[in-house]
Amino acid sequence: MGARTKIDWCDATWNPITGCYHGCEYCYARSIARRFDGKISRDDIFSRTVTACGREWRIHEAEYEVLPYPYGFEPTLHRGRLDIPQGWKKPKNIFVCSMADMYGRWVPDEWKVEVLKACAKAPQHRYLFLTKDPTWYGFWPNNEKWPGYTEFDAYTDNMWCGVTYTGSERLPWAQEEHPFNPEDQMSRLGTASNFWYLWRMSGAITPYIKHRFLSVEPMRCDIMEVKNERDLGIQGGVERLMDEIFLKSQRTPFEIRPIFDWVIVGAETGNRKDKVKPRKEWVMKLAIRCEQENIPLFMKESLRETMGSDFRQEFPW
Repeated sequence: MGARTKIDWCDATWNPITGCYHGCEYCYARSIARRFDGKISRDDIFSRTVTACGREWRIHEAEYEVLPYPYGFEPTLHRGRLDIPQGWKKPKNIFVCSMADMYGRWVPDEWKVEVLKACAKAPQHRYLFLTKDPTWYGFWPNNEKWPGYTEFDAYTDNMWCGVTYTGSERLPWAQEEHPFNPEDQMSRLGTASNFWYLWRMSGAITPYIKHRFLSVEPMRCDIMEVKNERDLGIQGGVERLMDEIFLKSQRTPFEIRPIFDWVIVGAETGNRKDKVKPRKEWVMKLAIRCEQENIPLFMKESLRETMGSDFRQEFPW
């Protein structure tokens, strides 16, 4: 974490929160955190259990910056890191919480508010957030405890809120809590979302956020393929007819442009045994789609060899 990073779509990473419970098999962050696990007792005075979505989650708070990952990959708020952006006088594109999901269901609202307050103290930067649970961008307390930090006003013009989508997989605990149901909003807009529904409904997920982006990393399958009615996401009547037109024309239903200002795509790196190498045709389908909608597409360096002369790295600013 710091002023330099190997992540090619940002200038720096900043990790006031680390750790995650998603359990993604391809997660690079988990490997790093476990390698440098401080092995601090999980039951010390800075640890507690929170309840969210019917489950209990163990979280921690590190008051002093002594170890990078004192509790391994268990969610941890590092208060000593909150002022770091203020020390960077030159404007940067900062990836916030590259070693966590700041909007995971286990993250307390007060942690999010503390991070956003720290962002406000260094407004010269552009802050980029990523989550697999985009609905939680909007789950904010609307009371006197945190004035100015509700879903209506928490995100300023220099904040970009992203959604991570890698393929058709679903998180094991999300499957248990929210089995797919076409009529269920949480099932359709949360981590269980399929690509086409996410693409069409991007504006409904986070209606009060000014800048949205999509990160397809690592790309693990042909995400543009339409296989069944779940991919369509709409049932019956005129809307069904519009979806049939959409499939033939490769346009979004009702000619509505997806509300993504930027798309990032990349391949899994590292030496994991079962990692999937994206095919060029998978990436090209996404590239053509972005061209149709005039959305900048950033291909990560991990795709340079695969894409050859079609490789591109576009920014929206």
